[in-house]
Amino acid sequence: MNEQLTKSPFKILFVDDEENTRKYFEKGLKNYFNIFTAGSVDEAQKVIVANHHDIAVVLTDQRMPGGNGVKLLHFLREQYPQIIRLLTTAYSDLTDAIEAVNSGEILRYIQKPWDYSMLKHELKQALELFELRLEKNRFLHEKVMVRRRISKVDRIRSLLIFAKSLNFIRFSENSTTNFINRFAAESTNDSDSWNDFAQHDFGNYEISETKFFLALIKKVQKEISPTGLYDLDANLIDFAMLVEGVKGELNVQLQISELSQIKINRQTFQKLIKKLFEISSSLNAKQTSISANGDVINLHLTQITRPKNSDIFSVNPQKLESDLQINLLICYLLAGHNGAIFDAVMNDENLNCVIKLSPDPKQDLFPDNEIENIILSAMLNVG
Repeated sequence: MNEQLTKSPFKILFVDDEENTRKYFEKGLKNYFNIFTAGSVDEAQKVIVANHHDIAVVLTDQRMPGGNGVKLLHFLREQYPQIIRLLTTAYSDLTDAIEAVNSGEILRYIQKPWDYSMLKHELKQALELFELRLEKNRFLHEKVMVRRRISKVDRIRSLLIFAKSLNFIRFSENSTTNFINRFAAESTNDSDSWNDFAQHDFGNYEISETKFFLALIKKVQKEISPTGLYDLDANLIDFAMLVEGVKGELNVQLQISELSQIKINRQTFQKLIKKLFEISSSLNAKQTSISANGDVINLHLTQITRPKNSDIFSVNPQKLESDLQINLLICYLLAGHNGAIFDAVMNDENLNCVIKLSPDPKQDLFPDNEIENIILSAMLNVG
């Protein structure tokens, strides 16, 4: 009785030209399975076409007038491969059954005469296999849809960030938002409007991430004027005087050594050195040492207090407590603008920054970095 109450909603189609066999099959198994029957290959095909969404298993006899069971199984394999295929046959037809198994037409064959207990077991296993495959396909479909949603959300977020960076175009954010309003929902089949898309596809995390990077761009733009305002011409500068001028504005315990005249752009490096001293102050460095010799500038901070939540690549965007890496990014940008390479190495106690100058600020010293390799490397090292 319990099996009757919990039987699968999917149906089993039994195909046999003998009416009594169909009756006995249905009578013996109807308490355990939902059953269709058909008396020929043609009739079975009509039942399958009309009810293929509900049919999980087809069990067919081999020898029937108007077409044998293997013909029907071949039709199923070609048109409805998700349906589990079984063949029932007498001992004399065993060769056909074995050939059907070997060719992949059927899962297995069930020999006549039946043992009803064994037949019930075989049909139950076939139904379970069908439902398992169905669940797997549903899972894969959902996975594909999630990936599509994530891809779309990422593209919209990247577009907003791109718009934010166009600070030389007025109202770029507003215009891009209007563009998204017009086309994002239009290309989403399961959403009736932009509001539906935003509500269901943009979660709190995605919104936080977008706001975080928009705020990041705003901070960087606030610190750095548009690139065109920075003159690339380099002159021989008394670096000691430049450092002293910047230091006077900040409370930094500074040790100056080996400073000589170096060829740099004063405006850019004045901003860069000031930013480095601000970093020193924010880290409560016990001592800050700076030196410049030839084409290399060194800044070394000792006994720093490393802040929490400073890693912009992994920190919770809603709990950013330190601008350390944002300030370092600004240093990288300022140095790179003048063709110089900036590098920073930090542990829990010290921060060491090195700036390697380019002989010609209009030429860079950067190696060829392929962004694809950087992204792939970051993906492989996550976690």
